[in-house]
Amino acid sequence: MLKLNNFLTSNKISWLNCVGMCTDGCPTMLGIYNGLIVLIQKVAPHVKYTHCMIHRGSLASKKLPKTLNLILGNIFKKTLTFI
Repeated sequence: MLKLNNFLTSNKISWLNCVGMCTDGCPTMLGIYNGLIVLIQKVAPHVKYTHCMIHRGSLASKKLPKTLNLILGNIFKKTLTFI
């Protein structure tokens, strides 16, 4: 959190400009006492959280039939080339 705050401060970016955060859902991001989201919401309570679209798609694809999983995998590969 300190590094993130230092980066924003040194680049003259206000926490008011941070409106959303996207993570993969790991405990260091989501911990209820000291996860990154909790620490950010202490200084910027307006920030909203969402689960990463690519990671969410990856998790969902594990339960799909093999054919549909291959199609979805190709879509994600093509999407990532544009990012």
